Amino acid sequence: MSYQQTFKAFKLSLEELQLAGSQANPDAPSLQSHFLEVQQTFQRQILTFADTTLEAVEQSRIQAYCTEMNKQMRLLGMDIVFLQAARQPVTVQGRQAQIRDRIKRLIDYCKAVLGEA
Repeated sequence: MSYQQTFKAFKLSLEELQLAGSQANPDAPSLQSHFLEVQQTFQRQILTFADTTLEAVEQSRIQAYCTEMNKQMRLLGMDIVFLQAARQPVTVQGRQAQIRDRIKRLIDYCKAVLGEA
């Protein structure tokens, strides 16, 4: 699988997670479950990504994005845990906004890798 296909598939799964997280009253356990699936995909396909046909400069550029995406994925996982613990509507809304921002950032990184930015 080429890196374009890999990152397009990951971007699609992020967009699905974004849709689930932007609902008015998100089901936090369901969102957590969906996130875990996205995280597994990320770990299996993105973090272990290596394409020997790419030039070293391109491979390095993609690896830099992967490093930043890894950080954002860890933070997103924490945001979802905090959403589950939130009880006040204002807190829930704040956590949802943070989740949306993080997912958007991850999608933007995918677009940058794909040259869509």
